[in-house]
Amino acid sequence: MLTCRVFPDRRLHPGATNHRTEARLVHSHSSESHAVPARAPPAGSRVKDRDAGAARRYARALLDVAQARKDDGLRADLERLAALYAAHGELRHVLLHPALPAEKKRAVVAALWPGGPSELLLRLLDLLVARDRVELLPLIAQAHGRLWNAQRGVVEAEAVSARELGEDEARGVSAAVSRVTGRQVELKRRVDPSLMGGLLLRMEGRIYDGSVRARLRALRERLAGEDRR
Repeated sequence: MLTCRVFPDRRLHPGATNHRTEARLVHSHSSESHAVPARAPPAGSRVKDRDAGAARRYARALLDVAQARKDDGLRADLERLAALYAAHGELRHVLLHPALPAEKKRAVVAALWPGGPSELLLRLLDLLVARDRVELLPLIAQAHGRLWNAQRGVVEAEAVSARELGEDEARGVSAAVSRVTGRQVELKRRVDPSLMGGLLLRMEGRIYDGSVRARLRALRERLAGEDRR
C-alpha cells in the first residue's frame, strides 16, 4: 500500500504558525468541488476549471509554507521541474507510471539537481504522487508564479513578434502593460516569423493577439461567412 507522510520531521515545525500553514499543503487538495453555474459548461471545461482551482490551492499553500520556512529556492526549482516535465516525455512517463514506487520517483527528480532541489518541492511531489495528481505540476507552477509576482507587484508578459523588438519598442510595450495593470512588468521577448507583423502578447494565462496573422485569419473567416449566406 502506498503511503505518503507530508512534513514528518518535527524539526521542520519551529512554531505553531508554520505547523498550521504547512498543514494547508497537506489538506489543500482535499476538496475540488466548486459551484456549478446555472448553465453548466462542457465537461472538458469543468475538468479544466477543477484542475485550475486545485492548482491554485496547492500554489497558495506552497507560497505560504515557503515564506514561513524562508525557502528561497522553491520558486526556481518549481519552474524548472515544471519545464522539464512539459518538455520531456520520459520524465512524464516515470512520474505518471502507476506501478513505480513514490521513492523511485522522488529519487529521479532529486537527481536532476546537482545538489538536490528544495525539500519542499520533493514534499509536493510526494503529495501529488500519493493523490495521483502529478499532471497538475505545470498548472501549479503557473499559479505559483502569478501569486508570487502579485505579492511583488510584478506582472510577467511575453511579447511575440515577427522580428526582434528594439529596446525602445520593448520599453513601449512594457510601459503600456504597466499602465493597464498598474504593476511593474517583466517582459520576455520571442520572435515568431509566422506572425507576419504586429504583436502577440501573453500575460497571466491570457493571449492578446494583434498580429497580422490574426487579422488575416479573422478576414478569411468573415469572407467565408459571407460566402455561406
